[in-house]
Amino acid sequence: MAPLSLLLVGILLAVARVVEPLDCPTCLPASINCPPQTCANGQDRCMSMKIYQSLSIGKTLTSDSSRSCAAANKNVNGSFMFDFGDGIFLQYSSLLCTASCDGDANFNDVNLIHYWNGKYCPKCYRSGYTSCEDNGTVSCFGDYTQCAEISGKIEEGGFEIPFAAKGCAKGNLKELSSKLSLKIVAFNYNYTLDTLSYRVASGALAVMRRLTFSLNSKDLVSQVAFFLPCFLSLFAAKILS
Repeated sequence: MAPLSLLLVGILLAVARVVEPLDCPTCLPASINCPPQTCANGQDRCMSMKIYQSLSIGKTLTSDSSRSCAAANKNVNGSFMFDFGDGIFLQYSSLLCTASCDGDANFNDVNLIHYWNGKYCPKCYRSGYTSCEDNGTVSCFGDYTQCAEISGKIEEGGFEIPFAAKGCAKGNLKELSSKLSLKIVAFNYNYTLDTLSYRVASGALAVMRRLTFSLNSKDLVSQVAFFLPCFLSLFAAKILS
């Protein structure tokens, strides 16, 4: 009986024990000397975040960073990056820590980012809309080996504008797709990512093959009309030589 009583007392003490709230450095933008803040109920992590983007019409580069409290089940630990072509991109990186993060979130890009990896993706970007049609292709560089399609919202001063985009991607896309709608609170703007789909990017030969078989009959006639005289000229030159 005594062991059972001790067990019950232990359970009651465990239930009654007050969990110490988490304190996290909190500042926007991030700095070395962020003051601590007691996190709200449900916020079980300290987070360091950094974002680069050029989603504006003028393709203006915006860089933001922050330190804050966060909920692990609503935020991504790691990074994801999108290149939508024509100088439009979105890069995000975060660290989730059980206590104050020792370092800041950062992008571990290597020099290979300057080299084409032989893959292509459909590209498009449109603000004010929740979807966009393909507008050609974008070459993928470095370890951008996924094609992604996303939609979301950009918010400033309580006003939201939807956007949609397609392009090359890298990073923790699997975790990101499981945590939509992800809201990114930054200094200049707030971002919400609502939808995400992705697949492995195609190589150059696959793109050419898809282009060839996607020609409809009208396009095919115009293509033949353009190239047939060229082939006949080459054939005639070969015979006469």
